[in-house]
Amino acid sequence: MKKCDCELCKFENPKTAVTAIVIKDGRVLVLKRKEEPFKGEWDFPGGYLQKDELPEDGLKREMSEELGVACNLDFLGYFTGTASYHDYQFPIINIAYYATIIGEISINKEENSEASWVPISELKTIAFDSNQKILKFLQQNIKVTSRKIVSSAELN
Repeated sequence: MKKCDCELCKFENPKTAVTAIVIKDGRVLVLKRKEEPFKGEWDFPGGYLQKDELPEDGLKREMSEELGVACNLDFLGYFTGTASYHDYQFPIINIAYYATIIGEISINKEENSEASWVPISELKTIAFDSNQKILKFLQQNIKVTSRKIVSSAELN
């Protein structure tokens, strides 16, 4: 983490990020990043909250900006991680939601170069350590049966 003399900076409180998990026919939507960090790697839709923005509102804004769609959201979980800005590394808390898309996807080519639907079981890597935790959670806890998403506990 960055060292600084500011008393407030020494607390290293996390910034808040939001992530959408969009699943269709057993595949998860991923976007190829066009910017650093992780340029050229797959990422889930999402981003950072703005001042005074609630998580659901921030993720709906991000979905509109990145994909040109509205969405309905269902809470998935909280995932910790780190992010960086230039040489400054800082903690984050990533609030993840299942998202149901309303409308046709039209990706914002300034942020992402392409979108793809990848089978959850075949997705091996994703940008950002908090997203890696989300992916691991999905792969361990979510099964897709007849186009319906259920938790592992519901299958038993």
